[in-house]
Amino acid sequence: MNKRVLQIVCYLAAICFVLGLCFRLNAVCLSPQAVHQASMTRLHMGPAEKLELTLENDQGDILYISKLDDSTLFATAAERTWAFFWKHTSGGWTGALQISGYPDGMGATANHQQGFPLVFGITNCPGAAWVSLTVSHTNIDHPYEETLTIPVQEDGFFSQAASITSEKEYLAPENIEVYDENGLLVWSLC
Repeated sequence: MNKRVLQIVCYLAAICFVLGLCFRLNAVCLSPQAVHQASMTRLHMGPAEKLELTLENDQGDILYISKLDDSTLFATAAERTWAFFWKHTSGGWTGALQISGYPDGMGATANHQQGFPLVFGITNCPGAAWVSLTVSHTNIDHPYEETLTIPVQEDGFFSQAASITSEKEYLAPENIEVYDENGLLVWSLC
């Protein structure tokens, strides 16, 4: 191999190394699913049992919600960057939503994903058919409160869109109540 070919190979290897390091440090991936998987790996969680929900908003951002076990959901929002790569959304929530630690072994929790008009959660109450909760924020200029009644899937996952006045507002689910198919209160967090 002549000297010129060796130089070209060395320069290409250096360029690939620098680009790979840049992608790694900026958490840039080739697909939104890879962003979701990388988030779980970085937080030492997973693998997911089931992908519960995939949702795309008006800006083209994609939200993935996975079930890790009977008491944990993991959510990641990804946005397109550098033409065809993907990264975490700026200001988006990434992480786990857990109900472990309740003294009676039952529970429910919910969260609002910034940038997506969605309230989602998980319950492990036996016989849970639907969840009632209030979503609100404390912005004095634009007060917001909405009560949602959300059906529960067999595995305990629930989600529903909320009528949000501004996508930049953080909404907090409150007064979570779980009911069975007969309308009897099974569990409450008020």
